[in-house]
Amino acid sequence: MMVTARPILFSGPMVRAILADAKTVTRRMLKPPPSRVPRLDESAQATDGQHRWRCPYGPAGDRLWVKETFWAYGEWIRTFDDQRQRYTWTFVDLTTSSGKRYAYDADGWEGPAPQRAADHMAWWRRPALFMPRHASRLTLERTSTDLGRACELSTTDIRAEGLGVDGASSYEDDLQAAWRALWTDINGYANWQANPWVWVIGFRRLR
Repeated sequence: MMVTARPILFSGPMVRAILADAKTVTRRMLKPPPSRVPRLDESAQATDGQHRWRCPYGPAGDRLWVKETFWAYGEWIRTFDDQRQRYTWTFVDLTTSSGKRYAYDADGWEGPAPQRAADHMAWWRRPALFMPRHASRLTLERTSTDLGRACELSTTDIRAEGLGVDGASSYEDDLQAAWRALWTDINGYANWQANPWVWVIGFRRLR
């Protein structure tokens, strides 16, 4: 059976929780939102009678490679963008070709803060969105797929999301508040009030 690897973004605290084997699940919204209670089948698809969703992170057995904020060694060059009809900056990643190794924000690594300039080689902080596959240090194996609501988590569910580490309290009320704060920080308070349907994506870290 062919195993597919897909990218998935995680913040620094969640990366640290994965590295500590404290995070084994993540929740991501169904888009567009279901009009009624969705049903899940064995192929990791959901339907509500009108729409059909396929889990964007694949079924159990597939793999995910983690994209996180990282540091790359390279330079910025200016090139003319024909579509925009103006010059734009483009980052040239020379980390591997320079014999260097990528560094990661989640580890507390901090490089210099150089000004963007042509022909200036330096370490640059790069958003997770731009991480190439070869720079990823974490590969996860999908273990389960389920459906749930964003606000309806037990204490056990929240701990499996990686909360309760990084110095956070393990008390139930504090964990519920931490989950609400995390969700609203990413998706907004109105989204929390809507209590949307989410994919509940289980995984384990591959050594």
